[in-house]
Amino acid sequence: MKQKLILLLLSVGIITFLFSCSNDDEKTGENKLPQTARAFIESHFPNHTILSVDETDDLGDEFNEKYLVQMSDDVVLSFSSMGFWRRIESSKALPELAFKGVVPYDGVDKIKTKYPSATINMIHFKLYGYMVTLSDDTKLAFYDVSSSGKFGIDYSKNIILLPENL
Repeated sequence: MKQKLILLLLSVGIITFLFSCSNDDEKTGENKLPQTARAFIESHFPNHTILSVDETDDLGDEFNEKYLVQMSDDVVLSFSSMGFWRRIESSKALPELAFKGVVPYDGVDKIKTKYPSATINMIHFKLYGYMVTLSDDTKLAFYDVSSSGKFGIDYSKNIILLPENL
């Protein structure tokens, strides 16, 4: 009788152990992300590790955030349901590769020229263009007026105007 009980307990223990083991993708939820989001992470954050992926309710709107990704080095990314980035942020300076090719119109070079001591801490995709928040809490809005490549301003939030000749 003791042998059957020990065998039963051992079997339950082994089954519990096998079901509790999983790979890192399942732990972080990386497999939840669309391929577009995974490709973005691989190209812009090759030296970072995905710590977690959370799904939110995007209310069926592609412009809203669906996936929130916590990366190593205090970086948070958000993606739409199709895998397009919506927000990149950190309490520290974002690595240059994070916003290379993301902020259009040579905006990064212009930001560095105008605000040499500030760093980029957040980039947010908006319907009209892009919003960038600097380490000194300066908020800059980039949008293309009639596809002209000119910078504009978001007057609703007192965003600093970036004139064309900045």
